[in-house]
Amino acid sequence: MIGRDHGILAMNDRGYNIVLVRDATTGIEFHDTVDTLMATEMAVREIETKNGWSTTAEALVSACGLL
Repeated sequence: MIGRDHGILAMNDRGYNIVLVRDATTGIEFHDTVDTLMATEMAVREIETKNGWSTTAEALVSACGLL
């Protein structure tokens, strides 16, 4: 979770560079948003805006030289 002592906010405060893998992330959805992952999308956008970078799984694997 974003606010836990081992979450994104704490890691950001400790100087870590945050990279969220967008397509490997799912938040807690509501019954009416589960098909569109709207709550997840909003959480990803908030993290991108305030806390760190984001990427896709494919781009991360490629950057690691595994593709």
